[in-house]
Amino acid sequence: MQTGTGGGKMAAMYLPWSLVLLVAALSAQEPPPPELPMSLPAEPLPARPEGAPLFTFGVVADIQYADKDSAGTRRYREATGKLAECVAAWNGEQLAFTIQLGDIVDGYADRARSLADLDRVLEVLGGLEHPVRHVVGNHCLTVGRETLLERLGMDRAYYDFVVAGWRFVVLDGMDINVLADDPSPAQRRRVQEFLDAHPRARERVAVRYNGGVGAEQAAWLERTLTAADAAGERAIVFCHLPVLAEAADAGLLLWNHEEIAALLARHASVAAFFCGHHHAGGYARADGVHHVTLHGLVDAPTGGNSFAFVDVYPAWLEIRGVGRTPSWSLPVRDPWGVRLRVVGSGAVQRVDPVDGGLEAAAPLVHWELEGERLTTLGEVEAALRNRAARRSDPDGALPALRIECARGVSYGHVAATVAAVRAAGFARIQLATPGRVATDPPRVAARGDRR
Repeated sequence: MQTGTGGGKMAAMYLPWSLVLLVAALSAQEPPPPELPMSLPAEPLPARPEGAPLFTFGVVADIQYADKDSAGTRRYREATGKLAECVAAWNGEQLAFTIQLGDIVDGYADRARSLADLDRVLEVLGGLEHPVRHVVGNHCLTVGRETLLERLGMDRAYYDFVVAGWRFVVLDGMDINVLADDPSPAQRRRVQEFLDAHPRARERVAVRYNGGVGAEQAAWLERTLTAADAAGERAIVFCHLPVLAEAADAGLLLWNHEEIAALLARHASVAAFFCGHHHAGGYARADGVHHVTLHGLVDAPTGGNSFAFVDVYPAWLEIRGVGRTPSWSLPVRDPWGVRLRVVGSGAVQRVDPVDGGLEAAAPLVHWELEGERLTTLGEVEAALRNRAARRSDPDGALPALRIECARGVSYGHVAATVAAVRAAGFARIQLATPGRVATDPPRVAARGDRR
């Protein structure tokens, strides 16, 4: 988004090293955001769950306070009053945390004025009776990155934390940018190398009010979500910039939005992606991930507001919107589309293959598949094939499968179960045995003596 009156200086700084791209990029003005239709999931939404949620958190986007006159729908001076109303409402419930999704201030070319506005907003947020988390937005950088992180109490702008088995991942969508918050030659090289590696960004979204996730951060994100997958956690990802055009204006996307959206889709743990930046809000679902773009608080009408509570249930996210922010009931996919349990006493039992196949008599071991009790590996493979025929992903791939082995199950039965799962066509497998979790377990030949 546009950052005030410093555009000419920035253009002079960057034109020599990226002439073709940045002449257009730095002269671009933020487009007025159109209202988007809210595309709900194709399947019927579940009824609101009964009982208490696991926990609840608060969320707000684009506070964008500034001590200056309103411009269009942006009522800058009203933002702190509206935020005080948010704080009072959030304090009325037991929340695990509140998160603001970036652009905490609007900012000026004068960093001292931007900092004064930031301190005013943090004073209001200081009234919260629970932890507050922060996402860095483009306007935030008018304070200067180092000063911003120090004021927000952050070591770096991307991080993760866990609440009740849910992993929350915060991204720095302005990791790579042309806002000159770090004008060093090393940073200029990072930006140029990033744009060289993402030529499509040059054509569409590489403007100064957008940014990108750098290679180091992307590798961290991959590792973090892989760990969440392995732990059987569900994950919610936060970023200031959206990554899906269906959930926001196409001109306001993360520079490498396609790369990051594909990364999220690869991980079964990811349930939702929350962002701001597109003040008109939006929603879409892609690859099982809910993409929620919150309406900007700064655009709420006088006397109105825009924020939300998110109730987290085992299989739902209930978004209770206030003011301009809509409410949604969103089903959450199981991180593992199929779960197969192996239950046994641990007693030694010789199990011989029949005609070279996997079918075997195992009276002291049985398998549980979505409530169905199975007593032979032949039944297991047949049941899995049946589910494979009914439950492929939209791209034709089978869902991920988690094998959960109870204590006392022999090595032979574990190996034979993995072989049966692979024979049924499942490739994305996690094996959970007592004290150990392995994704994509090694191929082990089923032995005649499966002890």
